[in-house]
Amino acid sequence: MRFPLCVIVLLLMVSSTLLSSCVTPSMCPLAPISHSPVRPANIARPPDLILLTYDPLFATVARNMHPSWSPDGRELAFERDPSLTGDSGLCIIQADGSQPTMLWPIGGTGTMEPAWSPVGNWIACWVFEQHALMLLNRDGERGQYVTDKGNRPSWSPDGQRLVYERWLSSSDIDICLINRDGTGFQALLEGSTTDRDPAWSPDGHRIAFASNRDGAYNIYVMNVDGTQITQLTHATGDPKRGMIQPTWSPDSTRIAFVCSSDSIFTQQGVLYVVDAVGGEPKLLLDADRCFDPAWSPDGTWLAFSYGDLNPSGPLGSDIYLLRMEQ
Repeated sequence: MRFPLCVIVLLLMVSSTLLSSCVTPSMCPLAPISHSPVRPANIARPPDLILLTYDPLFATVARNMHPSWSPDGRELAFERDPSLTGDSGLCIIQADGSQPTMLWPIGGTGTMEPAWSPVGNWIACWVFEQHALMLLNRDGERGQYVTDKGNRPSWSPDGQRLVYERWLSSSDIDICLINRDGTGFQALLEGSTTDRDPAWSPDGHRIAFASNRDGAYNIYVMNVDGTQITQLTHATGDPKRGMIQPTWSPDSTRIAFVCSSDSIFTQQGVLYVVDAVGGEPKLLLDADRCFDPAWSPDGTWLAFSYGDLNPSGPLGSDIYLLRMEQ
C-alpha cells in the first residue's frame, strides 16, 4: 500500500517523539509541549505576538509558565506542570520555540519560578520538595541549596547575589538579599505589609517590587540597600488587587508589569509598562489572564505566560512573546 507523502512525514514525526527517551533525568526531550493554545483575546498583528510553547500535533493539558531568558537571549527556562497538579519540572526551550527539553524532572520535586543568572549557566529555582531556594546548572545537575522560604528569585547583574521573597505567611512576605552561596543574608523589607515580586535592575542600582503598603498593590523601586523607596503606580482600593510582577527593560529605563483586577493570588491580569522614574502606565496587551512577564536581554521581546491558574480550571497556560517598541 502506498501512502501520501504528507502521511509518511506525519508518521515519522510522531514515531520520533514516541521513541525518544531519557538516559538521565536531565536533558530529556519533552513529550507534548502543551494543549490547545490559550489565546489572548486581543492580538495585535501576527508578527507582534508569538505563541512559543504550543505544539499542534498534541492536545495534552499543561501549564507552561514563569519564563526566564538566558543571558544571550537564545533560550528560555520555564516551569512546566503537565497535569495541573502543581508537580512542576524545569524546562528549556529555544527562543524560536524549538527543542523543548526537560532540564529537571517532574515527579515530586516541584521545581518552580526559574531565574537564569545574567552571567554563567546557573538557574535559581524554588524547589517545593525542599521548600528551598536552590541553584541548578544549565546541564541539569542539582546545584546547591541557598536558603529556605525563598520564592521568586532575581539575580544581581554580576550573578553573585539574589533578591527574593521570604514567605512567612500569605499576608507576611518580606524581600531579602543573599549571596549565591547562601551567606550574607539581609532582610531589605520586612514588617506588617506584603512586599513581593522583587526584580533587580540590569544596571544594578535599583530593585523593583510590588507592595500593598499603601492599600492596593502598586509597583515601587528602591535602592539595593532598601532605601529611597519610590512609588511608581497608583492603584487604589482592594489590598488584594493591583499592580504586580515587575520586570525591567535591559536599559533599566522601563518596567513592565501585570495589572490584576482579580484576587492578587491568582497572579493574572493585563500587561502594562511604565517609565522607571514614574509617569502614566501604557497598556501593552489587553488580555486579562497574563502573568510573569520577562524582558529579553536585547529588549526586543517580552515573554509572558497566559492562561488559567485556577486549580480547577481546565485551560492550562502557555508562553507567548510580545514584540516591544525600542
